[in-house]
Amino acid sequence: MDLPPARVADQGVAQSDAQSAIPVSTQSPTPHAVQSVCQLSIQFVYDGSIPGPRPVTIGETTVFCGDPGMVDESLIVDPSTFGIANILVTADLQTQNPPTSLSQTHVIRCEGCRFDPHVVLARAGDSIEFANRDVFGHIVQIRFFDNPYVAVAVPKDRAHSFAVKQSERTPAAVGCQQFPWMQSFIAVPDSPVAGLSDSTGKVVLDHLPAGQTVGLRLWHELAKFDSVLVDGKSTPVERGRLSISLGSREDQACTIAIPPTAFEN
Repeated sequence: MDLPPARVADQGVAQSDAQSAIPVSTQSPTPHAVQSVCQLSIQFVYDGSIPGPRPVTIGETTVFCGDPGMVDESLIVDPSTFGIANILVTADLQTQNPPTSLSQTHVIRCEGCRFDPHVVLARAGDSIEFANRDVFGHIVQIRFFDNPYVAVAVPKDRAHSFAVKQSERTPAAVGCQQFPWMQSFIAVPDSPVAGLSDSTGKVVLDHLPAGQTVGLRLWHELAKFDSVLVDGKSTPVERGRLSISLGSREDQACTIAIPPTAFEN
């Protein structure tokens, strides 16, 4: 199957699709030393026939305000580009300094008996707000690993917000006590460079060290990554981590093709 060519993402990509910070060197630089950095644009593509939409099983419920044709959002593949949405990428870079960017508020809407967006990329110190647009209340539950467990009732036309104080080792699952099909994820990586693929599978990572090999950690709610094709070359993925050799150019791009078997857990 001919896959669509990799396309470099627009420079104006939204922060929600690629948030980053400049990595800090652990060595004392010389007065005129400058760390050469680059931008890497990645397109994740589904290397197979695109699966059809899977309807959500609603079951018996006394109240429901969503679309009767609601579909499962755990795997979203763009039919034009074969791009895979909601793949989290974090670079194996460490910094001992706190994030330099100002804290942000990320809004997750409870609307039509679903959470929107499906995956949120946040930073330690950011706030999460649940805004209920439905005609009845929701009981939101968040299964954090490193932050306190959250269980809160959000009445209709009301909002509830809280701060995420620590980074998370893996994205935390968000659910609703009344409606089991309602699910989303909150990612709070500790890496200073991280991004989330958009609806066409694109993600941009800024401030990577040019001319070096960098480890990238991949996460998707369904996927178990064993190997992928990086620009057509088979590349092993060990415990969710693959290595990318960066060139010296300021702007670089690659396509990562993922086989359907990765999503068949």
